[in-house]
Amino acid sequence: MREAVDKETSKWEQEIANLQKRIFTEYVDVDLGGGDTIAVRTCLLDSEVNRLAELESQQAIEKDSKKLEEISCEMLETITANPMINKAWLMENKDKYSPNDLLSILLGFMEVRLKDKNERMERIRSAMSFRAK
Repeated sequence: MREAVDKETSKWEQEIANLQKRIFTEYVDVDLGGGDTIAVRTCLLDSEVNRLAELESQQAIEKDSKKLEEISCEMLETITANPMINKAWLMENKDKYSPNDLLSILLGFMEVRLKDKNERMERIRSAMSFRAK
């Protein structure tokens, strides 16, 4: 009996571990052109999603170019899978990357989010079409 309970408990613990692991392992490659890609995370923590929403709101109303740059760099730090691409590195190494590439990364992330939302909505519509009225 104990062995069966331990096996079931182990299964549930593995599911929790899978959820936690995906935060660090789920990403898509955003094409920068010329075959170069940057890994963008697709499973964000709730706190990260909320922070991104705050940053997007700030970005929409901010006028100061320095603040806008800091907001963009923080957003990139959050969405990129590479832990070496962080706000500090981006702010200190402006002469080592193209702002156009940063824009491509942000747009690529937004495209992935939009595509995921559209696919979910399509699955919901499809499921609803099978329900009895």
